[in-house]
Amino acid sequence: MTKKRPGLTIVVAIMIIQLIGTGAAGAAAAIAVGRCGAGEARFNGYHDAVRNKREAQRRALHKCATSVKGGDRHCQVKSTTRRECTAVALDMVPVCGPRTRPRIRGLAHERTLENAEATAWLQCRQQGGNNCVIHSVCP
Repeated sequence: MTKKRPGLTIVVAIMIIQLIGTGAAGAAAAIAVGRCGAGEARFNGYHDAVRNKREAQRRALHKCATSVKGGDRHCQVKSTTRRECTAVALDMVPVCGPRTRPRIRGLAHERTLENAEATAWLQCRQQGGNNCVIHSVCP
């Protein structure tokens, strides 16, 4: 015969709620853009939202810097978010060189990735973008 332990059930339920709550609140995402490349990253490894934001930015910068052969030393974080999805629309030129820079023609923060991408793409087209490339991420 098994004994029921209501106290243990409550403790486990509280621990699960705390894990779910801190994970969603602390997650962060970032997008970095360089001269020839771009990178996006999300991070949720810390219980501290500020540390998650910094780590997401660091990872996005690294991904951007290594996104093209030979590296891209001109990467900068262009968008960071903790609660919504973010998308950046770049008007990319066909040739990547020392004088080329992708133009950011759209930037959106939305509840869903699809909405963020659609908004950024629409902004890019409305601002005259001919070769709109979307980079997006959710926390």
